[in-house]
Amino acid sequence: EELVARTRAEPGRDRRWVASWFPLRGDDGTVQAAAGMLLELPESADAGFELRAREQRMRLAMEGTGTGYWEWDVAADRIRWTDGLATLHGLAPGQVPAGHRGFLELVHPDDRAALEAALRRAVDEGHEYVHEYRVRDHDGDEVWLATRGRAIPDEGGRTAVLVGLTAEVTERRRREDALSFL
Repeated sequence: EELVARTRAEPGRDRRWVASWFPLRGDDGTVQAAAGMLLELPESADAGFELRAREQRMRLAMEGTGTGYWEWDVAADRIRWTDGLATLHGLAPGQVPAGHRGFLELVHPDDRAALEAALRRAVDEGHEYVHEYRVRDHDGDEVWLATRGRAIPDEGGRTAVLVGLTAEVTERRRREDALSFL
């Protein structure tokens, strides 16, 4: 959708943005929130075309690369993610793991401890993290995923939510493993 608003930086000037929204599902698969991406539109005579082009770019960035968005409400131990992440983790679209433990059960047993430690450091220290781990897809094949997350603090400075993006990197990992073997 297109938004028109003013900012504090330029209170006398209307600015235009395009927003794209996607659902975040709760433990029971129902939509509980929405995540979005916002891009400012340039001022041009061909605004309709520019709006459509930017919307398609945002959609391709998420879907075309197999990237999904996720968030973990730490206090409530509730995970929300886009449907693409369910598929990457071997679940049906709309399925969401039951909290942190449910998520870790989807991770390869050899990768759980390191991923859990990375998540805990991000929560405890309130910083960004990058990690790779394996899961099994719906066919039972091993899949490598790369995730990047960031801690969002509450008013008291404690991590309230971790948010991030996850994408499949199986082919890259296989090439790296083949090169190290050689």
